[in-house]
Amino acid sequence: MRSFSIYFVASLVLCFALDRRAESADDGQPQSQEQQSQDGTRPVGSVESSGPAAAGASSPNPSEDASPTRDDSTAEQEGGDSPGTNSRANQEDSELDALAAVAVVEAAPTDREIALGVENELLTSEAVDSHKLDATSDNGVVTLSGKVDNLLSKQTAFELAQRLRGVVAVVDQMIVMPEGRDDESISDDIRQAIVADPAAEAAEVDVTVQRRVATLSGEVTSYTERILLEKIVMSVRGLQEVKNELEVALLERTPDEEIERELEALFAADAVLSNAEIDVTVDDSNIELLGQVPTSYAKSHAEYLARHTGSRAVQAGGLQVNYEAQDGTLRRNRLEELTDEQIVDAVERALHYDPRVLSYLDTIEVDSDAGSVTLSGTVGRLSAKDAAERTARGTLGVWRVKNHIKVRWSDEDPTTEEIIAFVQAALKRDPYVTRHELRVHCRNGHVSLYGLVDSDFEKQAAQWIASTQKGVVHVNNYLSVAKEWEPKSDAEIQAEIEEKLKRTFFDESNEIRVQVEDGVAVLRGKVDTWRQWQMAMEKAIEAGARRPHNMLKVRYHPRHGGSRIYVPR
Repeated sequence: MRSFSIYFVASLVLCFALDRRAESADDGQPQSQEQQSQDGTRPVGSVESSGPAAAGASSPNPSEDASPTRDDSTAEQEGGDSPGTNSRANQEDSELDALAAVAVVEAAPTDREIALGVENELLTSEAVDSHKLDATSDNGVVTLSGKVDNLLSKQTAFELAQRLRGVVAVVDQMIVMPEGRDDESISDDIRQAIVADPAAEAAEVDVTVQRRVATLSGEVTSYTERILLEKIVMSVRGLQEVKNELEVALLERTPDEEIERELEALFAADAVLSNAEIDVTVDDSNIELLGQVPTSYAKSHAEYLARHTGSRAVQAGGLQVNYEAQDGTLRRNRLEELTDEQIVDAVERALHYDPRVLSYLDTIEVDSDAGSVTLSGTVGRLSAKDAAERTARGTLGVWRVKNHIKVRWSDEDPTTEEIIAFVQAALKRDPYVTRHELRVHCRNGHVSLYGLVDSDFEKQAAQWIASTQKGVVHVNNYLSVAKEWEPKSDAEIQAEIEEKLKRTFFDESNEIRVQVEDGVAVLRGKVDTWRQWQMAMEKAIEAGARRPHNMLKVRYHPRHGGSRIYVPR
């Protein structure tokens, strides 16, 4: 009842605000040119979703969006209306905004609302089996308990909880219950995963696996490399835990003053932290962070970035999680002061902390035009190109990224047969897509993926896995996503499939026969290309068939991995 009353008061306040502003507009004061054009233009720092990378980078927390536009009061002051009118309007707006702010603050989420919010995030995530997990909250401290199938699911659930408003900390009591695999097989897969990843193949790491617990030991030259190796190992199916005992032996110690300046600039330009004022002190390479951040995830993110600067240790206990203190003012001020030169500097700085890009910093060029960033140059790996784009999108002031980076092979790149083998092995190692029999084709480093997966998440995961393999310069993701089956008669499904195929495959050289039994469609015959092979399965899914068995033969096809007969598990 209390929550209802609060939201009712907030609604009245907002309605009152709209009425007052409408009255001001009716006074006969004309809008300024700046006011009239705001909806039709995009200032530096506004957001545009223009690709999959943006999907992966966007935060569920609205306070962590990359960049808001200017407020109305700023536009009015710049518009050229009479000072008296602006003063009166600004005063009214300030009073109404203050009232609205009070209503919003009073509506702080309760522990029950926080717990339900976390469970809802887990329920809608395709990366987590939410029915096996429970979430509770005590004064904003969320405890996650239950079972997950793999380490990546555990990490995803943890980060989803961290991002929610009102969560000040997350306690991890989740248990990983992986599929049964022997230690030797897991150990072999880990070594292959490290060697196959271009960003980690040169690392000298000792790996031991005992009772599904992997231990990494040895020496690396940066914290960035240490974290990358841990992520690569976590992606191998069958593991219950990863112990990272790698030691960081820096080639050169960075002066304290330089670390401090670098971190302050890094925090200010990061889309997650740009609205948080964080004080940084460094003493003998030991970093201490003080201030307030909007979410538990932002706190972990700040600590993560700090560890990449060559520090001995990072103390983040002084960072307080308080979403109520974040009103967007600091980010707005930073955006208004940004120049294209500063945006370029910020993107280039962020690229230094991405392990997949680190080897190509000298060959990547960054340009900015009113926040529209263009990346150009050359890299030797597709994963470096994709990583550079994601990093640029996470920089304050960037609303669009044009990725013109080219992937060029080196003399040491593998053959077509080796690339296919690398990608197939990587897909088999992954805990999410391993159960799917996927086709992998390759020609001149261009990999094509064919087959059926259960979700868009798995489709994108397969593409990312392929992009990280040696020799891959481009990935064509033709995978189909199975829909939840709605019962239909076999005759109805068969008739609809045949009708769709007739409209799509008008070339008489394609011979496709359809048989449906208990909702399962079996496709037989011949087509010319693998793209047609995939399209036939796509049409069967659209017609309502469940998990089609694709027995079609392809007349003209490049080398690929897997059996010629495709029967989904």
